[in-house]
Amino acid sequence: MKGAKKYMIMFILILLINVITVIMLYFQNEQLTENQRKLKELQVQLEDVNDGVKQLLEQQ
Repeated sequence: MKGAKKYMIMFILILLINVITVIMLYFQNEQLTENQRKLKELQVQLEDVNDGVKQLLEQQ
């Protein structure tokens, strides 16, 4: 019975580590999604700036 208790504690610890890992991955995914959204916004702004520079160069 002593051995079974030891394995049960190990199982619970591994389960707890897995739960913590899933939570960490969830928050990392949220952060990556936010960063991706910001990058898309910056890309649009950069394209607008690029278009403006092209227009200025064409006017000269």
